[in-house]
Amino acid sequence: MAEKKRLSGPERQKFTIDVLRQWQGIERDAIETTAQIMEKTDNLLIRQIMEIIRNDSVQHHRVQQFLIDSITRTRTWPRSGARSKPTTSSNGRPSSLPRSSKSKQPSQCM
Repeated sequence: MAEKKRLSGPERQKFTIDVLRQWQGIERDAIETTAQIMEKTDNLLIRQIMEIIRNDSVQHHRVQQFLIDSITRTRTWPRSGARSKPTTSSNGRPSSLPRSSKSKQPSQCM
């Protein structure tokens, strides 16, 4: 039985991005096809189902783009499991929060 080659980090990222872009192409085709069917049919049920499928494909495309962007974006945090835990003060609140309960309140618009 043939063994699968394990991809390194950068190779795995490139492969994942390539697959997501191919998948986006399929979603674009679905968007176009369902729009064409919607234009051609007089059947309200078919038109409504095509609209649901089209909207799903639009949302899938957005999610795939979000994934591509998150993979290709420069990270600003540690990559390994070395993420630091937030420090806490003596009262148990994270030290980054104000210590006083008299914090500035946003002005209200009337």
